[in-house]
Amino acid sequence: MIFEIKNSCFDANPKTQRLLELADFVVRGRHRIYVENEEDIEYANWLETLPPDLADGWQLALDVSMESEALEPAKLKISVCEQATIGVDSIPPSLTVEDATRLGREPYRIFVENSDADRNFLLTFSNFQQKRKLEELERENLLRFEHCGGIGDLSNKVQSHLAKNPLFFEVCATVYDSDAKKPNAPSTQAKAVETFCTERSIASFMLKRRAIENYLMLSWIRSWATKRPNRKARKQAFGRLDSLCKLNMQQRSHLHMKKGLAADANEIQGGAHELFQGIDVGALEQLQTGFGNDIGSDIYSETWVQNSQPSEDQDAWDEVNGVVSEVMVLCR
Repeated sequence: MIFEIKNSCFDANPKTQRLLELADFVVRGRHRIYVENEEDIEYANWLETLPPDLADGWQLALDVSMESEALEPAKLKISVCEQATIGVDSIPPSLTVEDATRLGREPYRIFVENSDADRNFLLTFSNFQQKRKLEELERENLLRFEHCGGIGDLSNKVQSHLAKNPLFFEVCATVYDSDAKKPNAPSTQAKAVETFCTERSIASFMLKRRAIENYLMLSWIRSWATKRPNRKARKQAFGRLDSLCKLNMQQRSHLHMKKGLAADANEIQGGAHELFQGIDVGALEQLQTGFGNDIGSDIYSETWVQNSQPSEDQDAWDEVNGVVSEVMVLCR
């Protein structure tokens, strides 16, 4: 976000420490600052009182802000002013220096079902520059992945966060599985999260495929299968992988990768699950059981996978990297 600092902030008793903290956010890679009128006498007097090193740091923050804003405009603008009435509903919202610093200090939070697996999933579908930036923001505690323990608790976790500050909806996003058993058919829980976020103007990203495991490249699964702990486990993994390769893209996108077709047994046996009708008998038998609960977390945690810049499934890359790109804009 960009903090437009009004000249009232430099009148009698300016909160210098907080103003410098806003500048520090810029230098650390998040937010921008802009002074309403650099010719204002009160501002000039304040700047002269700063020690040379702090004055240089302030000017650096202004220069970095101008360059960054020209290349990548911030999504949210905050008016920073010392006045009697502070408005969080005004456009742009107006905050005191104290409140602006408190908001700027808040990490941009990405609420996910499983913080480790989903974090690694998003890093895997980031280009090198995006990945480096996300990791840098994490180290500086300017970005945080929030574990929600499953889609059922995601809305409650977000609601608890929003209760702390009326502007926190601007500094968070949600990324979650659609749990869709077929194309364009997200689960009831997924649609409820989407509605919850829309009503509160929260950035919301629902995956088109069933879950993050449905974005795994076949070559990654093959490498994972070779590392199974014993011959029996490797044989089972390769058998399921061979059967997975016989499915079309829509089927692979909506298969329950962890539990297999058994997770949808009632729909398939009842004829209501047309997507998986007509599968080769041998493949059908192999895929009754899935690849296990840890396949996604195991594969996405691999450094070589995160650095692979996947290309064998362009649709997967385009979709998930699009989410990453949007998040990168929102967390500026």
